[in-house]
Amino acid sequence: MKLPRQMMIGDILIARGAITRSQLNMAMKFHEPARTMGKALVAEGVISPDDLDMALGWLLAEVIVGLGYAGEREVFGSLRIGVASELVKAAGE
Repeated sequence: MKLPRQMMIGDILIARGAITRSQLNMAMKFHEPARTMGKALVAEGVISPDDLDMALGWLLAEVIVGLGYAGEREVFGSLRIGVASELVKAAGE
């Protein structure tokens, strides 16, 4: 099964209101290849570790839905209400 194009972490952070496009563009200018964009944004104080966890949760949810392990309603509904255990449960079904 082919996985649909996955959003990048910066796209998710922008969509969720954690950063602006200009903040992402600035971070990309100074991004070091040895460090992930998420870690770079946390290190620079642009986002909090909680913001990064949220974005990574959304990326994981996209993979789970894209591979057909759970439906969008179950996975993304769990993220909206902030219940990470529901995400894990949905992945196991």
